[in-house]
Amino acid sequence: MKYSLGLCPVLVTIIFLTCAEPKGSQLSLPEISDRVVNGVEARDGQFPYVIWMTVYEGYLFRRASHNCDGTIISPNWILTAAHCILHSDSFLNIVSYDIRAGRVLQSEYTQFDRIYEEDAFAHPGYNDSTLDNDIALLKSHGFDINTETVQSVALAPREWANGDVSYLGKTFILAGFGYASDNGQRPRRLLWAKVPYVPRAECEGAYGGEIPETVICADDYEIPTHNSCRGDSGGPIVLKTPSGKVIEVGISSFGFRICSSGPGAYTNVAMFRDWIDSIMAEHSD
Repeated sequence: MKYSLGLCPVLVTIIFLTCAEPKGSQLSLPEISDRVVNGVEARDGQFPYVIWMTVYEGYLFRRASHNCDGTIISPNWILTAAHCILHSDSFLNIVSYDIRAGRVLQSEYTQFDRIYEEDAFAHPGYNDSTLDNDIALLKSHGFDINTETVQSVALAPREWANGDVSYLGKTFILAGFGYASDNGQRPRRLLWAKVPYVPRAECEGAYGGEIPETVICADDYEIPTHNSCRGDSGGPIVLKTPSGKVIEVGISSFGFRICSSGPGAYTNVAMFRDWIDSIMAEHSD
């Protein structure tokens, strides 16, 4: 079975991993994610923690490789997917990441930072074939998170790690700069949608086999469906508590090639709180 979440390259469309096929096919490689299919246009300040990232490769001839999303979790740290910071479609090495924050249009931003490869930390257990442990951190030079349009987001606590216990019956909010439809529309504007949690057994049934233990799934199963897609990689799904607090519970990781045809899979943030805290503490200077 193939699943996917296609990366959003700058110059050409790159399918970094093979996308998922309909239920019943043999499970193989996942495909990476891009954008919120059939999403609603966000307004400035609605998702102040979401960033847009351009990844560059090559030392002498620096060029844009692909785009991803991410979230600000503190003034100096960005949370994203490991496949975003490690993937390259050529022999050139990835060398830097341009981070833009503060606006819902990709071409407009209020804050910017360029992060280099020495400040990029992918999870050591990341598997680029299965997308297990698809999580990474980028150390920033510092964002001002006390503005109306740039803020940090809280992370799911460790005790929420069992998705079927913590999220059954819950509805998440998905946001991303990826494709707006299965036919490849990219308005380059932040879109959002509501997506209910999908139990693990149901998600594996849709994919036709086992999925990584480190992911949770979401899908609304409506027509038209709302889902992550190519270009949403690294972006968040969040849960809004009754008190109004917004908590990031997942990172867009992979899904079906036809994005509206099945659940999206998201790295389960609660499972990685110890790793996140240890990386931030180790590189606090």
